[in-house]
Amino acid sequence: MTTIKIKATSTEYIDMQLTSDGSAINLTGCAVEIRLKYDDKTTENFDTVNDSTRIEKLTPLTDGKVRFKPTETTFGLKRKSADVFYWVTDAENQKIAYPGKGSLRIETAGVW
Repeated sequence: MTTIKIKATSTEYIDMQLTSDGSAINLTGCAVEIRLKYDDKTTENFDTVNDSTRIEKLTPLTDGKVRFKPTETTFGLKRKSADVFYWVTDAENQKIAYPGKGSLRIETAGVW
């Protein structure tokens, strides 16, 4: 499992590279959605079509890199940490989750 540690009210960008078997996912023509499952069992999601101010694909698209932009309340004091995965929907409308279930987590370290 990969764990990213941030402060609870962080607005710093979180960049990730989506890969499959060690190779970057080509995001050309794809929509990307980030899904956060918080410790309080609530979920939240943002996608590159409707929420481009919160998640974006980085160029070159062949590198498979995405940027998530949390707000001060995304990981607020009540929500704390979250398990994270990305849905990638290709031009044929096939949806694949990256990384696999339970392999990415964002943990908060309180406010400082």
